[in-house]
Amino acid sequence: MLSRWYSIGTAFQDKTNIRSFKEFTHFVNVKTVTANAFMNSTLEEIEFPDVTVIQWNVFRNALLVDATVPATITSIGQYSFYCTTLTKLTILATTPPTLYTPLGTTTFQIYVPAASVDAYKNASGWSTMASRIYAIP
Repeated sequence: MLSRWYSIGTAFQDKTNIRSFKEFTHFVNVKTVTANAFMNSTLEEIEFPDVTVIQWNVFRNALLVDATVPATITSIGQYSFYCTTLTKLTILATTPPTLYTPLGTTTFQIYVPAASVDAYKNASGWSTMASRIYAIP
């Protein structure tokens, strides 16, 4: 377990030799994914630890296809999921996290807990993407 790590900084920014980062779940003390952390990387898939904040531009121009954000998330920064390859974003939080819009300009689908769909569709920032918000199947 890599519990002593509190931040990954921008160690993965601009990296073209990474496709998957499932090991991220072992970084149990990381609560914030710092700005630009995976920007311009070839990262396609990731598994998050129990982070509370995803700052701005985290996955901007990455090759991310499908991402699941943990239930602990409280804030998602501007352009954090700005990747043209992203098709599906699942957010496990029942309360819509604070959103510093826009997430990105692509039209990926957003899945949230079924009981929270209306809350997301009506929440500040999220309402502009209401037509793309669905219940987690």
